[in-house]
Amino acid sequence: VQNFHSLEERYFTTILLIAAAVAIGMLFTKVPYLEKKPDGSNGNNNSVTPDSNVTLPPSPRFDIKINDNESMKGDKSAKITIVEYSDFQCPACSAALPSVNKILEEFKDKVRLVYRQYPLDKTCNSIMQQQLHPFACKAAEAALCAMDQEKFWEMHDKMFGSQDKLEIGDLKQYAVQIGLDANKFNSCLDQGNKTQQVKDDITSGNNYGVNSTPSFFVNGKKAEWLSDKDGWYTVLKRAIEAEL
Repeated sequence: VQNFHSLEERYFTTILLIAAAVAIGMLFTKVPYLEKKPDGSNGNNNSVTPDSNVTLPPSPRFDIKINDNESMKGDKSAKITIVEYSDFQCPACSAALPSVNKILEEFKDKVRLVYRQYPLDKTCNSIMQQQLHPFACKAAEAALCAMDQEKFWEMHDKMFGSQDKLEIGDLKQYAVQIGLDANKFNSCLDQGNKTQQVKDDITSGNNYGVNSTPSFFVNGKKAEWLSDKDGWYTVLKRAIEAEL
């Protein structure tokens, strides 16, 4: 009987040691994941995001061809070309607008802005797996229909200022408010005259790796955030100054 209890004790002791070893191993395996979260913070909420001195791998420089008939603001001969891929129903795109305007004002004739359509809307954007902005495709078309009457930027500002009202009836009302020929605009929008142009912008964005809106390219290089403390003004200014 004594020998039986000795074997039993040894058995349970062995089991306990194995369990303890497994537990310790799991603890050390977990530690790296607690140190840094996907948002760049660690377990005790101290920021570990990169600062302005960090060096990222160089972004590729794409040869982005600009056509004369694109939505453009600024001097065509400017040394710096910013290409923006954006969505009129995207809150982040609207939030970036003051920074973009500040950049254009600060750098004046050194910079031109080219606006391209990238609606996060399954209606026209085949890369979208779920519907995010159901009115964005028609809003993109509305901007291009307004461009036919040289009122792209007026429609651009009107829609970004009214993101909660972008149904077709709203778009037609905005056309009247900014002084467009309503018949021409309505015909353009209803017949889908600009659908293919919107899809062409989306395709070009996909070719350059656009995966969020807004996305900005400065002389063909994507403007990247180095810190969550950055804003679009800082990001764009840094990218522009690197090109001057």
